[in-house]
Amino acid sequence: RLLTFRSRGGTREATEWITAIKQRLSYLVKAAQAQKRLAQERRDDIEDDSTTYSSTQFLKSGWLLLKGSGNSYVRGMSANGGFQRRFCRISADGCLSYHRDEKSPALATITLGTKARLSSESNACCDFFVRVESRDFVFRTNEPIEAKQWVEALCSAIRNAEWKKKQLEQVADE
Repeated sequence: RLLTFRSRGGTREATEWITAIKQRLSYLVKAAQAQKRLAQERRDDIEDDSTTYSSTQFLKSGWLLLKGSGNSYVRGMSANGGFQRRFCRISADGCLSYHRDEKSPALATITLGTKARLSSESNACCDFFVRVESRDFVFRTNEPIEAKQWVEALCSAIRNAEWKKKQLEQVADE
C-alpha cells in the first residue's frame, strides 16, 4: 500500500522522516536475522540421542577421578587418596558437570567462562586443574594423553562460551 506523507516542514523534514524509517526497518531486519541465526545455532546444538541429556551437545564425556574438597568427610579414607570416581561431561556452552554415573543428575555444574584457569602442571602427570573463583577442582585420568584431551576439550568449551557471549553482545548492541 502506498502511503502519502504531507509535511509542513517541506522536503527536508520528509527526507529526515524517510531516513529514520529506513534506519528503523534496517535495525528490525538485522534483529530478526540475528534471532534466526541464534535459533538455528540452538537447533544445531541438539543431539539425536535418547538420553535425558539430548538437548545439550557434549564436547567430551567420560570417567575421571575428582579430588574431594578440603572439608569432605571422606578425605583420607579413600583408597584413591581423596579422589572419587565421577562421570564428567563438558558441554559446548562452557559447562563442566560431574555425576555419580552416566544417568544420574549432576552433582555439580561448573560454569567455565573466563573464570576458569586450566593447568596440567603437577607432580602427577595425569592430573589437571580447573580453577573457578576461589576453588580448585583437581581431576585425574589414567593416562597423560587422556589428561591432555580433557584440557583441550575444556579450552574449546571456554572458547565456545566466549564466542557465544560476544555474539549475544553484538546482537544486543545492534
